[in-house]
Amino acid sequence: MHGLDVRIFHWINQWSADWQPLFVFFSEATKGWGVRIGILAVIALLIAAGPTTRKAAFVTIVTVIVANSLSNGLKHLFPLLRPCVQLDDYILYVGRLDSYGTASSHAANMAGVAAVLCYYFKWWGTPWVLVAIITGLARVYVGVHYPSQVLLGYLCGLLSALIVIRTWGAFVKTREVSGAE
Repeated sequence: MHGLDVRIFHWINQWSADWQPLFVFFSEATKGWGVRIGILAVIALLIAAGPTTRKAAFVTIVTVIVANSLSNGLKHLFPLLRPCVQLDDYILYVGRLDSYGTASSHAANMAGVAAVLCYYFKWWGTPWVLVAIITGLARVYVGVHYPSQVLLGYLCGLLSALIVIRTWGAFVKTREVSGAE
């Protein structure tokens, strides 16, 4: 299995350098203040827009926290090396990371956001599916994750979204029942 993972990694990592600006942006965007301020502005707009968007914003924030924690927890429980640590023949487009890469937190976070937004906003959430896919590809292209680590990250994000959405639904239902009594 690892051999296939390495072959797919090399195939993506060696795509044309024309892709570099797009993939580096999607890989590193949240480290920049402009994107961080933009994310905060979108969250503020969602909170201000009404109860449904407010709920979606809250559930999205909690999902990202859970997804990030789950992917980081897996990195500590099952420490797997990143390609930029393990391989010699790759192209590194960003800074070398020495931490474990078991499950991509970037992929987990974006898959979680996409799942929550698709759940609450149906097809309006689908652009986030594209963002999640591009972010996952970017993490492979820039040389810091194997494809399997991105797929595991996607699973962490989807599982986190499912858990948070269901927990929120159960919480709301419990409040409605206790309020009716």
